[in-house]
Amino acid sequence: MKLNSPVKHSAILVAGLLLLSSCETEEVERTSANVAVEATASPLTAAESQQGRIVLTDFRINIKEVEFEFDKADARSATDVAVKDVKLKGPFELDLLSPNGSLSAIAATVVLPNAVYEQVGFKTHKGTSGVMLDKAVLMAGTLDGVPFEFWHDMDEEFDVDFEDANQDLVVDGHDQALTIDYKISTLLSAASGVDLTAARDGNGDGKIEISPKDADGNQELAKDLRDSLRSAIKLMDDK
Repeated sequence: MKLNSPVKHSAILVAGLLLLSSCETEEVERTSANVAVEATASPLTAAESQQGRIVLTDFRINIKEVEFEFDKADARSATDVAVKDVKLKGPFELDLLSPNGSLSAIAATVVLPNAVYEQVGFKTHKGTSGVMLDKAVLMAGTLDGVPFEFWHDMDEEFDVDFEDANQDLVVDGHDQALTIDYKISTLLSAASGVDLTAARDGNGDGKIEISPKDADGNQELAKDLRDSLRSAIKLMDDK
């Protein structure tokens, strides 16, 4: 008759604990992370609104896709499995001045491999329904009390960087948020060369229309606003 050895049982128990500990460590060391892509609009100050002459009530962007561009200088590019640029497919309609007073909109969450991403690019594209039908960007409000609406059907690619040009998006296994910040003050600032107060109700119908096809004679202003949008967009993360 054989007797079970307590020493042998102890050795097996220790080995099992070591294996369990190893598994837990591997689970903690994640090779990817969830990145929530959000969008915000920085509101106008009193000075930027020209003491209330400009009042914004609606600001929307339609995005076709978001692309995370891998930094080729990152050490992971030398590994056997190179990290590919990751695309987050839309479309996403971002309503940045919603009636509930929110200045942000969550587009989606994407799983990104651990890596350094030097840039985030996105494509605007005109919507296919609702208020964004045939529009890629929409901004509305009042100018000196007169209703105005700016829209453009721009189908363009934007490469967006952080406010600090030396900063990159670093994914290291920890979930985080990435914010696309639309600085309305930059969009309408004197430095941008855009003077929204120059818009006119050319046909006298009581509404100022600014678009590539408007009947009020504001097509050049619509082009300037479209061009200004590129410099008004910056990235922020939650680190």
